[in-house]
Amino acid sequence: MRLITTAALVFCFHLALVSSVNSRPAGEFAALIRRIETEVPPNRTSIVDSFVIAQKSKGFPVTADSMAYFVYYGTVDSAITVTGDHLQWSAHGEPMIHIPSTDLYYLGKKFEPDARIDYKFIKDGMWILDPLNSNIVGSGFGENSELAMPSFHQPASIIYNAAIPHGMLSTTSFASRSTGDTRKITVYLPAGYNASPRRYPTLYVHDGPDYLSRASMANVLDNLIAAQQIRPIIAVFVPSGKDREGEYRLGKISQFANLMVKELVPYIDSVYSTDPRPSERGTMGASDGGHIALYLGTNYPKIFGLSGSQSGTITDLIRSPIQNRKRISTKFYLDVGTYDIATPEFRLLELNRDFHRLLLQKGYAVSYAEYHQGHSWGNWRAHLDILLKTFYPHAVPDNLQQ
Repeated sequence: MRLITTAALVFCFHLALVSSVNSRPAGEFAALIRRIETEVPPNRTSIVDSFVIAQKSKGFPVTADSMAYFVYYGTVDSAITVTGDHLQWSAHGEPMIHIPSTDLYYLGKKFEPDARIDYKFIKDGMWILDPLNSNIVGSGFGENSELAMPSFHQPASIIYNAAIPHGMLSTTSFASRSTGDTRKITVYLPAGYNASPRRYPTLYVHDGPDYLSRASMANVLDNLIAAQQIRPIIAVFVPSGKDREGEYRLGKISQFANLMVKELVPYIDSVYSTDPRPSERGTMGASDGGHIALYLGTNYPKIFGLSGSQSGTITDLIRSPIQNRKRISTKFYLDVGTYDIATPEFRLLELNRDFHRLLLQKGYAVSYAEYHQGHSWGNWRAHLDILLKTFYPHAVPDNLQQ
């Protein structure tokens, strides 16, 4: 569910729902714990075994309404804790409760009914996936287990559909004078491209290989185009260089911007049947990739008229042009997680809220959303369809939703 609300209301709501629940569990899970604890120790193992077998068909963690119970069943030598998006990936985590005379450990937490987070267990000092949970999502630091609360639903758009026409992916090596390197650029051409004389909108996707592999973006494009939820577009998947942070946010950002504006965009326009108007050319990314997308949209509006960010880093390189220059025609999309990164340097939820307010104050067309999720590909892929429908709707609106 998309949330567009004031900072104060969401902050209070978030604090109320995310509080730890380490007291007595509730509902059916509470009944299970009571049953185990009232049994004599020799009988407890068979009850736990039966519970684990029955619950596997329903899935782990155990969820009901706004409660989630993380469960571990196995031998623990010293300690087992839970960490994840909801704890900013604390290196200590929160300790699980042990049921005496069993190998069952659990931790109850309260979440919003539509929340989705990545998490791991820390067992005897080792970070591990939840052995009982088959739902695994990729991240920039390996795989994580996924908790999806009852009201969260994965979008069907990420699933491959054999019954619809499919676009074509082609990869080429692109040498840049600006950055002094060569990187592989992948271009998505929509189904029917070669048979059509039309010119297509374009979208330049930063961290392109990750959007293809971790966000299933080719599937999303195929599904949305086939369902006539977006217009057919050409998507250009651009990988980061060896110094991703430098190119996307720090000292090499000008060189990377030159690669995009002076080299790659002219090349794509010369090879493919693109619509060269800025209003039909977008750029997007996540995290620092969101930063470079916003940087290009704010500093090169005659090239990129659509600028989309998911959990984007916000700095003065983006704020200052909006604050101090004449308003430009760029249209913006921002989304961020309520469990997103919250370090002293980058509190992404607050930074995105502030930037959203600045854009509104300056009269910009902007679509903004907050989700009860963290800084993860599971979050970004779940809302990729909304970004695409905002920028490339099948029926072109006069302006974006305010």
